Amino acid sequence: MAKLSLTKSDMEYINDFYGKDAAGFLKLWGGSNKSGIFPYGKTFCDEHISEIFRMDKLPTSNLYMSVSTFYGKKKATVDNIRSVQCIPIDIDFQFMDKYGKLLDPLKVWQMFQKDLIEKQVFFPMPTYIEYGRRMRFVYLLNDGGVVLPRFDKKRRKNVLTLLRRIQEELIATINALNPLYHAEYNPYTSFVRVPTSFNTIWGKSFNPGEPFSTPSFHVDEQYFVQVKRVSNGKRYDFHELADGILPKLPDWYKAEKKKKKKGPGIHICGINSRSVNEMLRGRCHFLEILQDHGYDIGFREVMCFLYWNFSMQAGMTEDEAKLATLNFNSGFEHPMREKEVISLSRPRKLYYYRMDTVLKKLCVPAELASCCGYDCTNKKEYQKNYMREYRKYKKSKNARKESQKQKMIRRLISSAKKLREKGMALLDIASRLGVSLSTAKRYVYSPT
Repeated sequence: MAKLSLTKSDMEYINDFYGKDAAGFLKLWGGSNKSGIFPYGKTFCDEHISEIFRMDKLPTSNLYMSVSTFYGKKKATVDNIRSVQCIPIDIDFQFMDKYGKLLDPLKVWQMFQKDLIEKQVFFPMPTYIEYGRRMRFVYLLNDGGVVLPRFDKKRRKNVLTLLRRIQEELIATINALNPLYHAEYNPYTSFVRVPTSFNTIWGKSFNPGEPFSTPSFHVDEQYFVQVKRVSNGKRYDFHELADGILPKLPDWYKAEKKKKKKGPGIHICGINSRSVNEMLRGRCHFLEILQDHGYDIGFREVMCFLYWNFSMQAGMTEDEAKLATLNFNSGFEHPMREKEVISLSRPRKLYYYRMDTVLKKLCVPAELASCCGYDCTNKKEYQKNYMREYRKYKKSKNARKESQKQKMIRRLISSAKKLREKGMALLDIASRLGVSLSTAKRYVYSPT
């Protein structure tokens, strides 16, 4: 049962996190209670936070609270998100002291601030930092969080995409300062730790006299989770943060956006095309080469997602793509657990990316892309040739398709000929098939 010794500053953090305008249900879970509980968001904006944890019998070990609030209590999934309260960034730093142990998180925070000053990099300070074994930056957003429209799916998707792009840009800036910071992406169905809980790392041991016995578990390491408000951090307006972080849109963009598109866009989705298959296999190989070049923490989730996505587009079944992705994940220096790969990297649908988008997602410089076999200098010619091949394939594929109406007419022609062979008159055939006399005559004497 959680008996948290929350201080005044800890309660202020939780109150700030969900805000007085918070609506919807947040998720709390910890220990073996993976399904968690869903209290109403506004119940956390009072002085009885500790009592809520006690009443719901949650443990103090590995106690989490959700980054988002949800419309209902049944599931904590993307399609059920009501509002996103913050942008979380995990800093899984690898800085060691002379004894081979991880540095204190607050020392790493001081190092990070010095790096920003020395390299003169613009970087918005987080509202809070959460630290225990390692560290997490927490950027609080809007009062009550960024509310997602419930029924406008396109606008909802656009808001989540913008939030993801902001997080990716912040991560790229952190990792550019020093790769040992190992900033990692967090989906908006993820969590932050509850202050004054414990970050517990479990170990397991076997009885040497009984090799097939059930292992016993013990606490290997345990760290006290604390939060600290950053002096020059603040609660950020979602759109202002996007304007300050993301690259500026070109002047022609707004005018181009207003133009109406003529006809449907072309999606590269020809799974049966030989050229498309070769391209997708080449992209999977490209990801393997990046892995050999040291791409690891900070890129694992995105790379596994892309590998899974391209494998399924190349014709693999979902199970085959899953096994291929798990095998690819094992090639990282620090591979993710199987459960993490499935929960964080499994594509909910197939996405058709251009190679430029893949390079941008993985922050691959032009020099490295050229070393890995992608010709950046002739990319326009490459895209032009590829699209020419794709259109040929699409045209031939559409030519082979037969509509429902054509199938129905083919069946009627076959029936008309069989009835005529039995000696039935044209008028009777027309009545039997429910068509006119001229149509029945055309069906009977059709060459096909």
